[in-house]
Amino acid sequence: HEDTRPDTLCFKMTSKPHATVERRGEDLVLRSRVGLGTRAHADPLIWAETPTVGGRHLLLWGENPFYHSSSASGEMKVQVKGEGLTSAGSLHLVCRLGLSSSGSVAPFRPAKRGASGALDKDQVLLTVKHMQTDGKIFIRIHKSATMGDVRAKIMEVLDLPRSATVRMLQHFGGGYTPFSDRQQLGAHHTLNCAGTAWNGVNLSPARCKQFLQDIVAASEASKTGAAEAPLLNVLPEYGLEPLASVLKETLALAQKKVATLAGMQFLLDKVTDLQTLGTGRQVGQNRGKVPVPGTVNGSSKRSAHQTFLLMHNLGP
Repeated sequence: HEDTRPDTLCFKMTSKPHATVERRGEDLVLRSRVGLGTRAHADPLIWAETPTVGGRHLLLWGENPFYHSSSASGEMKVQVKGEGLTSAGSLHLVCRLGLSSSGSVAPFRPAKRGASGALDKDQVLLTVKHMQTDGKIFIRIHKSATMGDVRAKIMEVLDLPRSATVRMLQHFGGGYTPFSDRQQLGAHHTLNCAGTAWNGVNLSPARCKQFLQDIVAASEASKTGAAEAPLLNVLPEYGLEPLASVLKETLALAQKKVATLAGMQFLLDKVTDLQTLGTGRQVGQNRGKVPVPGTVNGSSKRSAHQTFLLMHNLGP
């Protein structure tokens, strides 16, 4: 009726708690201390790393304020502008001397596998299929995860925009109905989804760069160098099936895309120096190049700080 006045709807919104950070206005505060280790005061350089939000990973490096300090403990407060809730906000964190890096927030790295390449006992490899497009991805997730966690992981792996929709579906009465976000993953190893269309993994040049960095990190962290199993472990973090053929194909694609970015030659050289799967070539065979100072026959024999700088293209 033309004389009828519309009702007033009032909405009250609050921030959803986050496991890693706490919101304070436009700023974000890291909940856990970042460990610098028990021997950080003995090195002139200091470095640390920690995950933040949105799949981002913060790397800290610089002069060590604790160098030659007589104290075995201490804290360093860090403010990173532009990394808050908005571009005007900041990320605040506290680095603690004497705290093992394993006591801080776990860095965003591929989960460790055994020598056989088997998944950690607390994780499962989950296959997700899009019902409309038949697209398929593979993700690794904790077996106690909920369907809400699975949705969030899919959004992260595919780098979908916030406006995208992902619905996890289950068989019901001859058709499909959405899972509740609170429902546990349980014994599921394959799930169907609907919503925003995707056909599979499409790595941007920036994601390809991160992929290659993770491959190099996995190789350098492994006692067996560029053995196949540790490198396969990286693939599900990017929605890819952990197979040797997929690894080779993705490495070739990533190198091609990263080559279009400026300043990536060092990273490309590092990837080239990895063992080519199936050929038996060892890490460190630098195709006739003069060995880098601080290495033995071209293989990595560097300090943790040198490895960090080289890994992130910050050193010579």
